[in-house]
Amino acid sequence: MGTPDEIPHEFEELVILFLEKRITDEQISSLEEWLEKDDIYLYYFDEINTIYQLGIVQRLNPEKMKQVWEKVVKKLKG
Repeated sequence: MGTPDEIPHEFEELVILFLEKRITDEQISSLEEWLEKDDIYLYYFDEINTIYQLGIVQRLNPEKMKQVWEKVVKKLKG
């Protein structure tokens, strides 16, 4: 399994597009390939989704979301 430092920005962008329902069919195929590649991508997808949903529920402003995201990334990196 990989580490959070190895998670490509491209993967993160695909997850965000998926969650925001702005993803194309081609991008969905690419996201599926990432998710099948290694369990770390499933784990990371879940972490991004949790943060995204938290932001919706708590109606966090973009700056607050950025701070929460930075804390989670720091935690993942150890």
